[in-house]
Amino acid sequence: MNASAPAGRRRGRPRQDELAARQAAMLDAAVTVLVKDGYGGFTVSAVAECAGTSKSTVYSWFGNREGLLHAVITRSQEAHSAKFTPPPAIDDDPREALIGFTEGLLPALQNDVSLALARAALSDTQLRATMLSTSNWERPLLTEFLSQLHRCGHLKVDDPVAAAKVLLGLLLQDDHLLVLLGEHPMDPESVAERARFAVDLFLSLYAHP
Repeated sequence: MNASAPAGRRRGRPRQDELAARQAAMLDAAVTVLVKDGYGGFTVSAVAECAGTSKSTVYSWFGNREGLLHAVITRSQEAHSAKFTPPPAIDDDPREALIGFTEGLLPALQNDVSLALARAALSDTQLRATMLSTSNWERPLLTEFLSQLHRCGHLKVDDPVAAAKVLLGLLLQDDHLLVLLGEHPMDPESVAERARFAVDLFLSLYAHP
């Protein structure tokens, strides 16, 4: 037995949970680089340096820069999807349910990671196509939520996809573009006010008679 080896330490390949933790740490580093340096500075070398690992490790796990960025997009989308899963039924006031949903949605769309990914897509045609096909997580979640409210009899939504676009438009307005261009994200008070405004106007169009 090797007396210098720590007790209980396994040799050889890392366990699956250890590997997952190391990959998660690398994705954290990738997010740090993307937010700090933008898509232009998002390179395998920069991510490897930030993560304290080798470029060969990045390549072996994610293939290339595009694969690494796709993993960042996927993880971000999965986190949002888990957080904003609509409840199975809405028995109370649909206005309060919608306000709560949209009040959480707006900051999620304006956090550092979401903005960095959106800005990256604006700078690269191929990435833009990938983002359009994979990362519009908010629309299907909101569509399902509105469909659920329709099934519960709270809304009259014949086309939930179109209705989701209406509500997102009322919620985001032009502020989202301004934030993408460098203005500060909306503060919590402004978010709450905007959510109430958007929901009240939306309900004037779609509330069940």
